[in-house]
Amino acid sequence: MMKFKKFISTSKKNLSTSISNLKRKDRLVKLFVTATFLLYMVFCYSCYNPIEGDIYPIRQHSIWTESVGEKEPCYLEGKKLFLERESQDDSFLHEFFIGKNRLYVWHLQYLDDDGVRKNILTYRFHFHGGIGAVIQGTSLGLDVKGDSVEVVYDVEPYDGITIEPGPYSDKIVVLKGNPDRWARASLCYIRWSN
Repeated sequence: MMKFKKFISTSKKNLSTSISNLKRKDRLVKLFVTATFLLYMVFCYSCYNPIEGDIYPIRQHSIWTESVGEKEPCYLEGKKLFLERESQDDSFLHEFFIGKNRLYVWHLQYLDDDGVRKNILTYRFHFHGGIGAVIQGTSLGLDVKGDSVEVVYDVEPYDGITIEPGPYSDKIVVLKGNPDRWARASLCYIRWSN
């Protein structure tokens, strides 16, 4: 009988020790999983790159002048042309937990007499990022032909090109590039890769 009582007390001690060890291990496992998740978030945050807006002057395209500094700026009826990329400033936590299908939003603009940039047209492209991402060129060419302005694009924008209301809206002719007429063959040309 004594041996049985000793066995029971030893079993109780072993069981309580095992339970406390299991609780301790459970805490260590939880701590390990939490630390791993936080390190993963820190790594993702270090790779996070919000889309910053910027403005690019459109210059005349020539195969003879390779340097951008040598190219003349493009004008439309005496007004300087620009290409503006909108900022996409989503928070990291929103992007990490919810995700978002980000788009590059581009505006073809002219500089008004008052010094204000005004939109001529708008187009959007999907964001492609990461290692080995497919680079999608947003090439755009412009030619003034008589009383119309030809806008030639090579890669189809996400939802087409929107012509903004303004003095040039009735003059804009949008053309899809083809082997006979690429955007690069235009007098004014800009290409930006996302």
